[in-house]
Amino acid sequence: MAVFGRISGVFPRVLAVFAAAAAALAAAPGASAQVPPDYGLSWKEIGDPGNRPASQSEWDFRRFPVYRPIGSVPYTYRLTTTEVTIGQWRDFVQAFVPYTTIRLPGFLSRGIQIDETTQTAVITGDAREPANMNWLYAAFYCNWLHNGKDGSSFQAFLNGAYDLRPWSVGGPLPMRRNPEANFWIPSNDEWTKATYWDPSKNGAGAGGYWKYPGMSDVPLVSGPPEAGGQTNTGPNGGPRAAGSYPGVRSPWGLLDTSGGMSEWSESGFEPLARFFFGSTLLNSGSQSLERWDALEQVSNTSTASSGFIGLRLASVPAPSTVLNVFVLVTLTRFRRRPPCSGSASSACSPSRLSSRATVGQR
Repeated sequence: MAVFGRISGVFPRVLAVFAAAAAALAAAPGASAQVPPDYGLSWKEIGDPGNRPASQSEWDFRRFPVYRPIGSVPYTYRLTTTEVTIGQWRDFVQAFVPYTTIRLPGFLSRGIQIDETTQTAVITGDAREPANMNWLYAAFYCNWLHNGKDGSSFQAFLNGAYDLRPWSVGGPLPMRRNPEANFWIPSNDEWTKATYWDPSKNGAGAGGYWKYPGMSDVPLVSGPPEAGGQTNTGPNGGPRAAGSYPGVRSPWGLLDTSGGMSEWSESGFEPLARFFFGSTLLNSGSQSLERWDALEQVSNTSTASSGFIGLRLASVPAPSTVLNVFVLVTLTRFRRRPPCSGSASSACSPSRLSSRATVGQR
């Protein structure tokens, strides 16, 4: 009876864990019974939900006097390993061409042109380089992906991840994605965490923020990788194809968080201006390394500006990820109980076992 009591006493707690996991899945961004497709993109999962924001001791007040508690995210999510490339952006441009006569860089990206005779999007540059676009078209892109790359009507571009219908009739752009979004533009916190937060920076279980990308507390070295370079921004340049610096990664495995394109954020002070992060390969100044890559740096610009700003997509994690986290935590808690090793362990004393059995029989 004592054994039965112990098992039956644990069983309700196991059920509670699975119930909590189900609730977490329902509350997660884009929670859905169906896993969204990857569309051939490479993804990295950003875990450690509930991490702390950057502290004032990690902030450089000499150059950035206003402290912002940035970087805390209470859920698991994914980001693409690199920025969206010209080749990947071309497919969206082709789908959108029937609905616009605009041919500006904020829509086409550098490296893409439209053959007006055939209405075909043609890549004129290196398809492996990161694309650039304005914020509005980045939101259109997320809607297109959310709706299964449906280009049969303009409505498929107007809603899904972002509700752009008010904008289409003269209203404002949305300040935040729809709760059910499967793909979206990362927020300030999501981008900062994925680039700088390291759960083991100061030892096992002692997380911290790196000051610069690539798990570094000093600015990266400009130049090609074969010459010891770590980024293609700055005075020495480097190869422009996405992923050209595979040895320079964020704690979560992201590439090109320095260089490539600066990257759009979903966040902003008002509908017509949004933040962006990181340096760009188009900047040859030395300040690109020390200023634009720093943890504290966040800039904002008009949503209509192409600004040679790119996009790193965010998405929901696989549903099994949240469930695995809860099960792992629960099993760890059970294993941490002291083993029965004689009278020295009060947790396994006859009186404790008896009380457990009594509770289990109620």
